[in-house]
Amino acid sequence: MRDPSSALPERDTTPVDTVIDAVTLSAEGDTEQNTLGPPKTHFGPKDSVYAEIRSNGTASAYTIYAKWTGADGEVLADYGIRVNEAGPKRTVISLSKPDGWPAGRNNIELAINGKTLRTVAFDVQ
Repeated sequence: MRDPSSALPERDTTPVDTVIDAVTLSAEGDTEQNTLGPPKTHFGPKDSVYAEIRSNGTASAYTIYAKWTGADGEVLADYGIRVNEAGPKRTVISLSKPDGWPAGRNNIELAINGKTLRTVAFDVQ
């Protein structure tokens, strides 16, 4: 049984006028500096995966939710990043798996305020 203290906080579902224009993946990046290395769609099992999310809209505050799912269907991480700025915005997120990514097609499901807007696949070999 799941420990209730580890449950995710309730998601903000306030409708906002913001969309995800593009997502670029890389094995290199910096989430603090919002930088991304060369684009990549195939990763090794020990690679970190960085995703640059380009959002745009009139909402002055919203949350980008990222649900990372392994090739085996297991949810590896599910978290939100608060954005407090309207207009075009770049947000870099990442996930690493020290024990190794599952081989095959993994996914990142991206939502803004609980509304899923894009699913990005990446292959691990």
